[in-house]
Amino acid sequence: MLAGALSAAAALGCAPAGAETVYKYRMPDGRVIYSDKPVPGGRLEREVQPQPPIGPAIAPAPSAQPGNVDKRIAARRDALERATRELEAANAALAEAQRHLEVGREPFPEEFKGIAGGGSRLSEEYEQRQAANARAVAEAKARVERAEEELNQVRY
Repeated sequence: MLAGALSAAAALGCAPAGAETVYKYRMPDGRVIYSDKPVPGGRLEREVQPQPPIGPAIAPAPSAQPGNVDKRIAARRDALERATRELEAANAALAEAQRHLEVGREPFPEEFKGIAGGGSRLSEEYEQRQAANARAVAEAKARVERAEEELNQVRY
């Protein structure tokens, strides 16, 4: 079968520019022959239309032109650099938000409220600060996830 395919490629590749049709014949011994004329003793299996020749009159696709390839490479490189910088910035913001969350767990002296009976409790301001720090961490994690997705899209 491979020999037949190679024969077809050779026959089509060697066909003169004015060739119309190439015929595929199967011989009684199983061999495949491609010819533009009838083959004695062969059984016609199909007609193969040759591809039009590629010449100077046929221009390559715009994306295949060298200048466009260079522009696409540069654009991809720039997109990778931007995505990488954004991921680095997002990771730095996440680390900072997590540091604020950890440092902020300890209440400030003014965040204690005295209660009747001599004890104290944490104020509403402390709870609001903790919630804000937790939101900042969640937002920073979401930014990291978006940056990772963007970088993966640019990579692949």
